[in-house]
Amino acid sequence: MPRKPKVQFHYRELDELTRQLIFAPSHQRVDFVVRAERLHDLIEVGVDYPLDYVLYQLTRRRPPAHATVNFQAQHLVKDLRTLIDQVSRSAPVEVSAKHPAQTLDELANQLNVSTRTIRRWRDLGLRWRWVSVTTPDGTRTDMGFTPEAVKRFLSTHTDRVTQASQYQRMGKSERDRLIERARKIAQQREVSLHEVAVHLARRTGRALETVRLILTRHDEQHPTNKIFADRSSPLPHEQRRQIATKFSQGASASELARAFGRTRSTIYRAVREQLAAQVKTLAIHYVHSPLFDHPDAAHAILDQSPTPSEERTPRPAPTPTRNATLTSGDLPAPLAKLYDVPTPRPEDEKLLLVQYNFLKYRASRTRDQLNRYEPRAGDLESILCDLRHAAQLRCELVRGNLARVLTTARRHLMGHEDTQVGTVLELVEQGLAVLAQTLEAHDITRPQSFESALSYHMMRRFIAPPTPRSRAQRRLGDEEIATRIDRAISAAQREPACPDSAG
Repeated sequence: MPRKPKVQFHYRELDELTRQLIFAPSHQRVDFVVRAERLHDLIEVGVDYPLDYVLYQLTRRRPPAHATVNFQAQHLVKDLRTLIDQVSRSAPVEVSAKHPAQTLDELANQLNVSTRTIRRWRDLGLRWRWVSVTTPDGTRTDMGFTPEAVKRFLSTHTDRVTQASQYQRMGKSERDRLIERARKIAQQREVSLHEVAVHLARRTGRALETVRLILTRHDEQHPTNKIFADRSSPLPHEQRRQIATKFSQGASASELARAFGRTRSTIYRAVREQLAAQVKTLAIHYVHSPLFDHPDAAHAILDQSPTPSEERTPRPAPTPTRNATLTSGDLPAPLAKLYDVPTPRPEDEKLLLVQYNFLKYRASRTRDQLNRYEPRAGDLESILCDLRHAAQLRCELVRGNLARVLTTARRHLMGHEDTQVGTVLELVEQGLAVLAQTLEAHDITRPQSFESALSYHMMRRFIAPPTPRSRAQRRLGDEEIATRIDRAISAAQREPACPDSAG
């Protein structure tokens, strides 16, 4: 007798009934199988059947009046096939004129399909029973299909049966061509094995499962010449670093997916992970304000706009006083141009400082909440956007204070004998360094203005003992002066390295 498989009923009532019937006399079990098959063919999809109707059709007995269970058709037919299988296993029906049936091999030969195909059709509604077949070698138990079961299945699945019966075994040359076509498709675009199998099945008229098995077996039997690379193993750290570098240099995700044998989603995930690791190492310093913790802080702070630089008035050069040998007219052009940059009004400058610190505060908070294992691209992009915006405001603040730095440096030299261009330039370079430090440390919650704080810190720096040097200094050209000023301005505007955004 065939080994009894582990089955599961959807309805407990039918499961219990099956367990009881297995111990009934053999002839009663045969009659029960016939009635169950008849009921199976009567079931209509979308209709609910009450328990008393089902049990009466199976046992010719009615359940207690209080039973009000309804069976759904889609679950009932599956349970009935399982019930027929279990009961007929315990009492195989002998094939005869009274109980005609075809065995599994006979039906497969008649329909010109494989026995595996017949077994798959059972899940689509082809019912079966276990039968006893007499052969010259003795009696054996086999899977049987009654004429009514076959006729009913053929009428509801005509196209499927016709397609399966016209199937021809694939030869070696056709299989090789199929594999080469799959390889070309996989090399030209990012596709999965299933997508390629679906495409080739439509083009060749072969069954999807047939194509999928051919491609799967090829990769299993040829591990060094696979069509589809192994994309399940984790990416090594060095490969993740290379992917992130190439992506930041302009390589597309599709190109990187082909180069590294991965999916685009894996490439994007590697870029995000590397980007998150870089963001974690950034030093984000800010001066906190209680306003930042307000629920509407972003709207209250960022929706305001300072006066455009085009509408600001450039800071006038200070009038030289006694002992000042280097007048405004004597300044080299690169230094004099610092007075041409408009200085922001106090209220605009304070707003820029608040926005500058708030953006870094928000970026830091978002970074602290990043998922350690699966950082979201939206969170990373939000962090980078805030840091880029903060860097723009820092540049604007540095440029808006260039005239103040030059004015403070010249004021420090008033009354000094050493008022040569080189000395002024050195003080301007020192002043820009102080400006960069003051931007990071100025407390925006205190009443002291940024201009006062900057002047105070610059004068403290300027009164430090100067480096000894000879009185004879070489003359500095405008190009050298401009280069040194640009270098000092760039250093003051520079923020910690900001990684490229994730795709």
